[in-house]
Amino acid sequence: MSTIEEPALSARPGGRGPERPFASVPATPGGHFVLCIYDAILHLLNHVRRLSEIGGPPLEAMFERYPFLAEYFDEMRGQMADDITWGDAAAWWREAVTAWEADAQCRLPLVDLAAQPSVGYAGRLAFMVAGLVEEDSRFGTVIAELLAPLSHRRPTLELLGQIVSEGLTPDGADASAVCRRLLDAGFVIAADREAPRSEWILRVPPLLWDAARDLIAADGWFRYAPPERLHTMGELVQPAELLAKLERLPRLLGQGRTRTVVLRGAPGSEPDSALGAVARALGRGVVAVEGPAL
Repeated sequence: MSTIEEPALSARPGGRGPERPFASVPATPGGHFVLCIYDAILHLLNHVRRLSEIGGPPLEAMFERYPFLAEYFDEMRGQMADDITWGDAAAWWREAVTAWEADAQCRLPLVDLAAQPSVGYAGRLAFMVAGLVEEDSRFGTVIAELLAPLSHRRPTLELLGQIVSEGLTPDGADASAVCRRLLDAGFVIAADREAPRSEWILRVPPLLWDAARDLIAADGWFRYAPPERLHTMGELVQPAELLAKLERLPRLLGQGRTRTVVLRGAPGSEPDSALGAVARALGRGVVAVEGPAL
């Protein structure tokens, strides 16, 4: 895994002992969120380091200018072996987090995110890099320096692809394509689509960032039902004509031939149960949003 050309991560001492990596990190969505944030920071720092090789400021100079970056780095460095190289670090972090996820005995929103066909590990990493400024506003200053002479404090589509691509691809992922899929799926939003595509400014919707941190409380404005709590088609009590239409919907939706279903009904007709049966046939749960509560 190591390459001769790659320098050691730094002279700062590592501290990983014989115990498994991240053994002290609580097996909670919050603990997992921190590990994924540090993964994003590691890729950002590697991008800064690579820029130094073509005339940018040395990484140590960036640490002096932005001490908070050094603090993050020291915490990450303490998890890894003394002799690890920059070429090894990203893969080591990914493998260690994956092993930690396998041991966790709880639902992890960011694992669910990575499981989406349009996301994967690379997309989750891009999502976290795009959201760094949501978690710590000081990253906005660093991003603005990387984008100079542009003055944006959020990453552009081009910068996000560059950061994610460096040290990323054991699966051969195309970082640019990964970022575009994330954008197309709505996991990140482009603020100004009239600008050149490379300069699109990306942000993570606050609601999705809260969901990633497992901070969303229903508060009466939505309800969620997992597939196992929904009715099956055979349990519905509906007119035969309506049942025949409902039974065709899972195939149409699954093939992408239909994207939206509008179901109207008189009071007492239980449209939620009917749509829930369609969702269950697709292996999906249902989020019911109460419009007036919004």
